[in-house]
Amino acid sequence: MPSTSPWGGRDDSEAGVIRSHFLNLVVFSVLVAIFFAFLTQNRTADRLRVIFVLGGAMIVLSLIVAYVMYPFPLQR
Repeated sequence: MPSTSPWGGRDDSEAGVIRSHFLNLVVFSVLVAIFFAFLTQNRTADRLRVIFVLGGAMIVLSLIVAYVMYPFPLQR
């Protein structure tokens, strides 16, 4: 099916596209945390602890960095 976008990009009606930046951040953080938990830990309890600590830290630190950068305008 050809694109209906005037710029030739993909159409917004495609299934499976996540439009929220925050949801993208959460999904990415959780997947990376799961990867590193299974890479570094052997016990289930340790893996869950690493997933919560690492995933939570990535989300919180990303939000802090975004808050700090917010006052600075994008130079064009």
